[in-house]
Amino acid sequence: MESKIIGTIIVMLVVVAIWFHVSTENEMVENTENHAQNTDIQISQNRINTAKENTIESKVQDKIVNNEKVLQVSSSNFEEEVLKSENPVLLEFYADWCKPCQNLATIIDEIALERNDIKVCKINTDEAQDLKAQYEIKAIPTIVCIKSGKEVNRVVEVRSKDEILNTLEVSNHK
Repeated sequence: MESKIIGTIIVMLVVVAIWFHVSTENEMVENTENHAQNTDIQISQNRINTAKENTIESKVQDKIVNNEKVLQVSSSNFEEEVLKSENPVLLEFYADWCKPCQNLATIIDEIALERNDIKVCKINTDEAQDLKAQYEIKAIPTIVCIKSGKEVNRVVEVRSKDEILNTLEVSNHK
């Protein structure tokens, strides 16, 4: 009789162990599936956010170079457009990926629209490495004021519109 009780207890323990093991496996599978779904949702959300940022960034980039009064300068037209310019030149060294450059774009656009007495130009430092080196550009954005083919002033990093205009005024008196 004792052996029947012990046998029954052993069988019950085995059943409970199997039930617990199956139950734990099911929970693990559910947790894995939930994690996979959450990961898929997160990946989808990241893709949506990236798409939104790219759209916003592309609009900002369009704004950087689409003002008709701001001339995009390269190594090939630099001498003609900047060094031989009859008007003083406000020359911004920038890069497409540079957030401060993107922030400065609106100010540069405003200056170009408001000031007919100066020429406003931009140089993408990623595309004009020779000019970046020639003007020893160490940080972007950098604004260089050029008059009669010579650098007369510069400001580094984002500045207010008034600071930039003041730099221009000082440049025009040199």
